[in-house]
Amino acid sequence: MHTVVWHVVVDGALYVHTGDQTGKAKRLRANGRAQIASSNGRGKAVGEAVSAVGISLNGQDPQRLEAAFKAKYGVQYRAVRLTEPMRRGTIGEPSFFHFTIE
Repeated sequence: MHTVVWHVVVDGALYVHTGDQTGKAKRLRANGRAQIASSNGRGKAVGEAVSAVGISLNGQDPQRLEAAFKAKYGVQYRAVRLTEPMRRGTIGEPSFFHFTIE
């Protein structure tokens, strides 16, 4: 299964932003395993997948990560964040995950 996610690299570490009740967040909390590959905006892989382990940050360091996502995605990220309160019943609370490549 391929799932496109918002991501940034901060100080050499990979971070992903998603809602804590999304399928990808639930899978990561259950076993932490993921296959990560670069993709285009529609989710078509454009690089080889690598194995990674993701852990929820449980609200740690949100200002630094928010700033990184805003810097990378600009108005698109801000627009998505503005609509999150309307979607909380579906996607849950905003959550960041840290990934380590194996």
